[in-house]
Amino acid sequence: MGYNPYDWGEQLNPDKINEKAKQIHSLLSKAYNYNNLLKRRLGVVNTAFECVSGLLRITQDIAGTSADITKAVSASGGTVAGNWTFSDWQDATVLNQTYSSITKVEVGASAGTLVEQAVTTNYTVDATTGTISWVVIHDNVGSPVSDGDYVFRITYVYDLSSEVPESYKAYNRPISTTKREIYIGGQAFFDPGLYTGLTLDASTDLVTDGTNLVLDLVADEVAISRIPLTTNQYGEKEPATGTTFTSSHFDERNLWLTLSPDGVWAEKTSANTGEFLIDLPDTLTPYLNRLKVTPIPGTQFRFYYATGGTTFQELTPENQYVRGTQFFYINKNIFNGNLKVQLGGQALGGGLYGYGINQIHAHYLPFKDTGTLKTKLTLPAAGGGTLTDVISGDLGDSIRIRISENDYAGGGTEVMKYDSDIDGSPFTGGSISFDDQDLYLQIDMTKKDGTSPTLPFLILKYQPS
Repeated sequence: MGYNPYDWGEQLNPDKINEKAKQIHSLLSKAYNYNNLLKRRLGVVNTAFECVSGLLRITQDIAGTSADITKAVSASGGTVAGNWTFSDWQDATVLNQTYSSITKVEVGASAGTLVEQAVTTNYTVDATTGTISWVVIHDNVGSPVSDGDYVFRITYVYDLSSEVPESYKAYNRPISTTKREIYIGGQAFFDPGLYTGLTLDASTDLVTDGTNLVLDLVADEVAISRIPLTTNQYGEKEPATGTTFTSSHFDERNLWLTLSPDGVWAEKTSANTGEFLIDLPDTLTPYLNRLKVTPIPGTQFRFYYATGGTTFQELTPENQYVRGTQFFYINKNIFNGNLKVQLGGQALGGGLYGYGINQIHAHYLPFKDTGTLKTKLTLPAAGGGTLTDVISGDLGDSIRIRISENDYAGGGTEVMKYDSDIDGSPFTGGSISFDDQDLYLQIDMTKKDGTSPTLPFLILKYQPS
């Protein structure tokens, strides 16, 4: 509504004065509502920027201390049974950290009588992984300690995990003096710049979603969003009526931004975790087979969907927060409309934690029934070797991986070395000899339950000749 001014010389009367007053009141009310909306929206954007800048300030070289760990020490040589990986001893309250270095290792009969241990003499540490191997535990006069339980405390330096998913990486690196590991992320099959030893020969109906290797879509069918969107009075796309948000941790008025392609959601609270629920209607389609979550840098999350009643199934690795854009592929028929998002906040200082999500997507995608990828893997040196491990998770009956020499599987001259249908997956601790510098990888996928299988990575471990 606009304001119609008086004309010059127009006679005044009470009815017209009241009408003009109503017009002015309406304009002021509208301006007030716009101002409040703008204020809330600027608060959201400012919080998002604060989260990102906070992450940039503290990404690397952070000092940490493990919890006090009580372990038994044997009197025969003062040793501790087994090696300790980084996940065994790191500060469990800090999520998604990566090992950098150890500053100090202390051991004592109690937390008040700790004695610093010397590297090499008392323990060794893998500089890459942070795995500790114990040699002998000494007391304060340099002698092996007596039999019993002792308190261990480790001071170390860590980095926060990169926002880039692991499956963007590709490498061939030594993991021991005699063994090497090849890691091929889902995207690397199509990006020769990530790993120069790969030569893509053919891909029929297999593509990458940016992280995983998945089936392509049927060309003449349309992807359908499970999130019905409408345009509000401000020209923004927002979830239509029927989509609801519930949270005791965040402002429910702003959570619709998590589903909007036109904005970003962010908020600050005094708690380091929080969650919200989303109820999606089946207005456009009753089906759902792919979910995608893109948090802002610094925000970590766990993600769930409901299949019936109030029972939620976790899509992220169980009891583990993740970072960066993640894709989830599910049976198209089992989603009942409810999602749960648990968030881990980014420390901002002053006892506050920031959270942010760029967008959550929910689609029913028309995947093709089958797909095949053929790629040649050229090893750094000639002479062949021994393949000991092929790791790519549980392939089930929807993915088949074959590795051969001379040619691809079914080519006529191939010498088959590994077949996941026969040798199993993951395949570990084997001894498959090969003679050539080139290995031929063939990956076959089959649609199941109306959705695509996913191959986020492929790991090969081998001993060069």
